[in-house]
Amino acid sequence: MTGIVDACTFPYDRDSWQSYFERLIRHADEYFTRFGMLFAAHFDLDFVEYQRALAAGGPTEVTAQLLDRATPFDLDAYLTAREREGVVAEIALGTEGSANDHVAALARQAPGRLHAWAGLSLIDADTALAELQRCLAMGMTGVFVAPVLDGIDITDDRFAEVLGLAAEQRLGMYLHTGQHFVRRQPLEITTWRHVDVLASRHPDLRIVAGHAGWPWVLETLLVAVRHENVYLDISGHRATRMALSGFGWEPLRKLGAESLRDRVLFGTCSWLSPEPTSVLAAEILDLVGADVAADWLGGNALRLLGIDEAGTGQRS
Repeated sequence: MTGIVDACTFPYDRDSWQSYFERLIRHADEYFTRFGMLFAAHFDLDFVEYQRALAAGGPTEVTAQLLDRATPFDLDAYLTAREREGVVAEIALGTEGSANDHVAALARQAPGRLHAWAGLSLIDADTALAELQRCLAMGMTGVFVAPVLDGIDITDDRFAEVLGLAAEQRLGMYLHTGQHFVRRQPLEITTWRHVDVLASRHPDLRIVAGHAGWPWVLETLLVAVRHENVYLDISGHRATRMALSGFGWEPLRKLGAESLRDRVLFGTCSWLSPEPTSVLAAEILDLVGADVAADWLGGNALRLLGIDEAGTGQRS
C-alpha cells in the first residue's frame, strides 16, 4: 500500500539516540529489560550480548553497547528505504536537546516529507517553555510530551504557559497515553481524562493520543467524539491483535471505521515495530478494508499536517 504517513518515528543519529537513552536511564530504566530484544534488533546487536551487558553494568553499559553499533545517519538512504515501504510523509519526534536539533535539520532538508515535532521535558516548566521557543525558531511544527518520563500531571497549571504557546501556534501535540512500564509512576499518569481536560482548555491544540490510550480505547474514542482536536495514534499495537476479541480494540474497529474514521492515525514508533511498514499497513488493510485504511494510513495525517499528497516527498 502507498500513501502511508507514519505519525510516530524516531529517525535519529547517534547523538539523538544518546539523548533518548539517557532520558530512559534517568526515568524509565525498566524499558531496557522490557524491550531489550527490540533495542538489540534495532541496533543489530546480538541479544545474548545485550543481556550480558545489561547484567554486568545495567542500562548505562548496555547503552554504550548500542551506541557503538549506531551507524552515521544517511538521510537519502533513510528516505529511499521508507519510500520503498510506501511512506510519503512522517512525523519525526524529538526528545531533548540534540535530538530536537537533529530532527529539525532533517525537516529543513526534506520539507513536506519530514515534519519535526519537538520533544519537551516538563520537569521544569520554564525550561520547557524556553526549549519550545527555541524549537519554534528552528521551524518545528509540533511537540512530543511523555508525562510518564517526567512524573508530572500535564493538566497542572504549571504547564499552562507552555501548552498555551503550543495552542497559540496551532501546533500538533503527540501525547504519550495509556499503558507504560515505569513502576515508580502510577499506571494512570496519562489517560483519556488528561486528554479531555487539555482538549477543553486548548481547542486550537491538535492532540494526538499516542498508542490510542490503550487499554482505555473506548474512553479515548469518546473524548475524540467530544473534541474535534483529538486524534488517536495506534502505533505500538498490531492490527492482528486488534482483530481479536478481548484486547479492547472492538470500539476502534466500530467507531474508527464510522463516526471517527477521520481521527485515527497510523504510526510505527520506529524501534518498537521491527516489521516492515508495508506489512503493518497490510494488516490495517485486512482489518478495516481499503476505504477506511486509506484514511487511517495516510489521509487523516495529511489533513492534520495541513498538506496533500502532492506536497509530500520533497527533498533538498
